[in-house]
Amino acid sequence: MTENYRIMNTAVWDVETKRITESPYDAELSSISIIFSDTGKFHFFTGDDNELREGVELLLKAKRQCTFNGKRFDVPVILKYMTRGEGKKLRAMPHLDFYHEFVRQNPGRRISLKNMTYSTLGNWNMKFDLYDQSAVSLYYVRPEKLEAYNNWDTRVTYWLLLALYKLGYVKYTLPTLQKLYIPNWGPQN
Repeated sequence: MTENYRIMNTAVWDVETKRITESPYDAELSSISIIFSDTGKFHFFTGDDNELREGVELLLKAKRQCTFNGKRFDVPVILKYMTRGEGKKLRAMPHLDFYHEFVRQNPGRRISLKNMTYSTLGNWNMKFDLYDQSAVSLYYVRPEKLEAYNNWDTRVTYWLLLALYKLGYVKYTLPTLQKLYIPNWGPQN
C-alpha cells in the first residue's frame, strides 16, 4: 500500500502480555504499539509502568480506534492500566475491531489476522515463533520476539484499515475468497 490515505484520527493499536492467561483480565501488560492513521506515525511502549502509562495517554488522544480482536482481548488488558474515567473514554470511543465485525457477520465462525491479511493484501504476513517452546508449560513469551510480533500485528491491522478505506471492504478466505463490508468505516467517511 503505497498510497497515502488521511483517515480521521484513528489509533490502530495492539497489546502484548507477559504471559498467556486464561482471561485477559488476569493478563499483565508487556507492550503497546500504536499507529495513528492521520499521520502514519508508529509508537511502541514497553518496559516500566511510566512508559506504558505514556502509551495509554497517547492512545486516549485518538478520536477512533481500530484493532484485531481488541474488544475481546486488548481492551480488557489495558483497562487495568487506566483510571476509571480513562476506561470510560476508551470504551465510548468508536471502535473498529476486524475480528468482532467478522464474527458479527459470520456467527459461529472464526478468522485469523493472517487469513484476513493474506486474503486482502497478498502474502504480507510473517510468522513469528513468539512462544518459547521449551517453556510452553510456563506460557513464557520470548522478550526478544515480543516487540517484532507486537509491531507486526499493529502494522498489518493498519494496512487492513487502509485497504478498507481504499476498497470499501477487506477480504477473507473461508473456504473461498469473500468480502467483508464494514458499515461506517469505508471510503465515504
